[in-house]
Parts: sequence; C-alpha cells; structure tokens
Amino acid sequence: MTTQTEQSTGSVKFFDPYKKWGILTPDNGEELWFHGSYVRERTYLEDTERVSFETAINPRNGKLMAINIKRL
Repeated sequence: MTTQTEQSTGSVKFFDPYKKWGILTPDNGEELWFHGSYVRERTYLEDTERVSFETAINPRNGKLMAINIKRL
C-alpha cells in the first residue's frame, strides 16, 4: 500500500458501524472510502464529525482511500 503522509482534514459523510466502512469528504478534494480499522481512537464515527487523515492507494482497486483517521 502506497501512503501519502501529508495530513488532510475533512468530515465524515457516512459511516456504517455494522459493516465498518464509510465515506469522508475532504476539505479540498473528492470523497474517500475508508475502513473502520483505520480509525485510531475507536471504530465508530458520527456523521459530520471532523477528522484528520492520510491517504493511500487501495490495493484492491487502485483508488485513493483514507487511513490513520483521527478525531479533531
């Protein structure tokens, strides 16, 4: 997995706590998929919650995804 280490910020658009995946809306870019295992504090995020994150290339589909997600 290729990681871009620059921290970005955005908000949670959607998070499914049962399937443990969601969508982030970055402050400056396109929506990003993320898996709950990349959330640092706990695996449940509220919709519209502000977060910081890094991005990486998803090895399954080659698209950017959010990792190292932290609450602001």
